[in-house]
Amino acid sequence: MGMASWSMPLLSLLFTLLALSQTWTYNLSQQLVETRQALQASEVTLNRRTAELAAATAEQVAAKAKTQQLEGENLMFMNKLNENRAELTADLEACNAKSAKLQESASK
Repeated sequence: MGMASWSMPLLSLLFTLLALSQTWTYNLSQQLVETRQALQASEVTLNRRTAELAAATAEQVAAKAKTQQLEGENLMFMNKLNENRAELTADLEACNAKSAKLQESASK
């Protein structure tokens, strides 16, 4: 009888600890599932953001290339404009010189 007096409370305590450990294990398992789901959602968001960043970077690279192309075209246009201006100035000076000679000839 002496052994039964302390073994029943000990057995009861062991079953209580077993029940608590199962509850803790279940709770930790649930937290793990929730953490995995949150991690997967974060990974999806990260992948989407990475794709958006890659697309924005590609657009930026394309825009930079287009800007450089337009700057090159603008430089060629400005060079051609300056050439045309020089030719027109030379033509105008030649016309003014001819006009002056014609006026001189006409006044004689």
